[in-house]
Amino acid sequence: MLTVNRRHLLKLSGAAVVFPTKILAQEAIEEDDGSLAITQAPQELGFADFSESWEFVGDPSILAPGVSNRLPDDIISKYAQTYFGQYAFQGGYTGFFFEAFGRSFEEIYNEAAASGAGRRAKMKPISRQGQERLRQFWNTYETSAGALPPAMGEVPPTTLLDFLIYSAIFIHETGGTISKAAERFNPVDPALEHPGIAYLYNRFRPRGSSYQKASYNKSPPNRTCLELFNDPKFIDRFKHHRLTERVINTSDERWAGYKYPKNDFPTSGKGDISGIILETDFFKFRGRGLIQSTWRDNYRQLVHFLMDIDRDLEGSEIISGWKALGVSHDEICTLSTNEEWDRLFSENSHVLSVAAVKLHAISRGYRPVSRDPDVANSAGKNSILNFGKRINGSDDYAHELRQRVFVLSQAMGTDFG
Repeated sequence: MLTVNRRHLLKLSGAAVVFPTKILAQEAIEEDDGSLAITQAPQELGFADFSESWEFVGDPSILAPGVSNRLPDDIISKYAQTYFGQYAFQGGYTGFFFEAFGRSFEEIYNEAAASGAGRRAKMKPISRQGQERLRQFWNTYETSAGALPPAMGEVPPTTLLDFLIYSAIFIHETGGTISKAAERFNPVDPALEHPGIAYLYNRFRPRGSSYQKASYNKSPPNRTCLELFNDPKFIDRFKHHRLTERVINTSDERWAGYKYPKNDFPTSGKGDISGIILETDFFKFRGRGLIQSTWRDNYRQLVHFLMDIDRDLEGSEIISGWKALGVSHDEICTLSTNEEWDRLFSENSHVLSVAAVKLHAISRGYRPVSRDPDVANSAGKNSILNFGKRINGSDDYAHELRQRVFVLSQAMGTDFG
């Protein structure tokens, strides 16, 4: 059986984020292609667990994080005080890099990734399509200052150091594609212990792993299938879907548990097979976007953002329909559809993905990175390592991230501006 990481098994790029956690090197993979299965936690493969669904339950004595290079003081001082805001309407970060270095960031990055130091840091090249997506994302990010509703807060202005850290994460987690595909799940293979969507539903510890995966049927932050199958509004909204007659008003306690009833219900992620099951929280609120936003509480924040936004984006008619319902943000989460969220996170729009990244930074408190080299190079608050750890990687992940930023900084230097 082929072993791959969780983000490598994402799908439905426009039908992904989540933020968010695991590589997106493949644009779209059918969940029942029979060739891929998730057999390890992302942390064990060097990837982030944006959803915080994997808990370390092994022997803590085996955790021995690698040590990354400290970024030179002059790099920290200059990069943490170089802001992109002034370039937002001058070609964005692309304009900055051509003015500062005479070439694009993507060219510098790929050259660094191909170097011996880059290969040792496991840097992945950014694809041609990924380059365009990265430009679109950052141009949207830099022209959306103040786009979050005031009550949700706002992140600090983007520095060159912020840009390099985020870009290193996005490129690594997506295998250089910068795709926003939804979190993938296992093939529909009866030989698997957690086939298809059962992977998302189940709580389990892979054989030989030091991590246990939480069930997405966990309440809170999600509502369980049992709750939703007995919710009159949910029933009315999805009453014409397949399998409705088998689950509405059910008293089957398995729908409140952590083990999917795979012997009695389909495990396919296709609507024409699994029907109403795919409109419940465990499936609908799986990871999407560059930061793989996961769980109802995070999607509720995105509803808040979408209901207050005053700009066009892919799926604007979806938002108009939600507003017409006249219900709370949480009820919109209940009544929204899996297909609607796929559309809103489509590759054609970066607005929602940008909002998700900003909201993630606000909720986790890992920005800004300090201008003080000693603080920025520490493991404490406002450090690069804390940035990586709060993205929800292990200590090892945080050091690998700082090493990639170190390699990039060495390729760029400080002779600019």
